[in-house]
Amino acid sequence: MSGSQKYLIWFVVVAVIVLGGVYLMQSDSDTTEGEATVNDEIGETQPVFDEEALGEDSATNVYYEGEDGVYSYSPSEVVVKAGESVSFVNNSDTDFWPASAFHPTHTNYPESDIAKCGVDNDVDLFDACVPLAPGGTFTFVFNEVGTWGYHDHLNSSATGKIVVE
Repeated sequence: MSGSQKYLIWFVVVAVIVLGGVYLMQSDSDTTEGEATVNDEIGETQPVFDEEALGEDSATNVYYEGEDGVYSYSPSEVVVKAGESVSFVNNSDTDFWPASAFHPTHTNYPESDIAKCGVDNDVDLFDACVPLAPGGTFTFVFNEVGTWGYHDHLNSSATGKIVVE
């Protein structure tokens, strides 16, 4: 089997997993606190939790910015307390897919793994599991203390880290 055939098979497997995940997320109306859902109309992932209970200071934004093939996260490093959320906001001119390091497996954050996208437990994944259009966001609640690398799955040179205290 040639290298291009292996790449094509890998691409088809990932596409099936991603599409299955989008279907499952759309069909699951019983979301609980801490889960994330995708709004397909605008490619936005929304957290499902009581933001007032977290307080105004618990949300941190990281912006994906750039144009013409040069993209990065700003700030590239943030510090949050355990239980706080970070929203990854697409301010660029292209799709992005924020996910835990390491590319392409997304296994740096505990329990995260691209292979888990689209399965019932994907609510605990530090992984958008789908590309998000310009203007879209992905929000994740960091409950695990540590330093967690992340990247854009579509442009793995765009990286950063979240420090959870």
